[in-house]
Amino acid sequence: MCSVSSCSRKTRRWPLCIFYGMLNAANVNSYIIYKENMERVGNRQIMSRKKFMLQVGKALITPWATSRLLLPLPRSLQFLITTVGNIPSPGSAAGSPGTSFSDSRSALVRCCECPVKSDKKTRHRCNKCVKPMCPRHLLRLYVMHESYDGNWGSEDVDGNWTGLVRNYSTTWLISPPPSPPQHPDSR
Repeated sequence: MCSVSSCSRKTRRWPLCIFYGMLNAANVNSYIIYKENMERVGNRQIMSRKKFMLQVGKALITPWATSRLLLPLPRSLQFLITTVGNIPSPGSAAGSPGTSFSDSRSALVRCCECPVKSDKKTRHRCNKCVKPMCPRHLLRLYVMHESYDGNWGSEDVDGNWTGLVRNYSTTWLISPPPSPPQHPDSR
């Protein structure tokens, strides 16, 4: 079956040849399983191997192409990904959480998180609260929208800090929140 329809391409790189061979074998095996399952269920409309191969290829490429659309790419490349892959652009879903990369013609605005004296200008905004954010603070704002409940944490009687700040190494990926206040006895 691999000789009839193959995903292999002409290449001189042997690791790529092995990868293409694995894709071909996986495609043949998955088509056989699909065909047997359809016959067991009693479905007589079994798609051809070529159509099945194209559908599997699209299913494998779609997550990568969708994540690629979230990056700041030229409009021509974004248009190509959305039209050829038939993938909706992330900007079409209004009000979705996350960050927005606006076009290069929008005005530069000062980041709302940076100190005024650093004067960081940006075109990026949060889709949820529409605040201008520099790339340093974008991920922090997204995490705050997803997990911040208005409580930075608290200090118990023994001086142990509990809450969001204590777990900043796993919660905050770019810039940690301000350090928790020190207990008077620990100085």
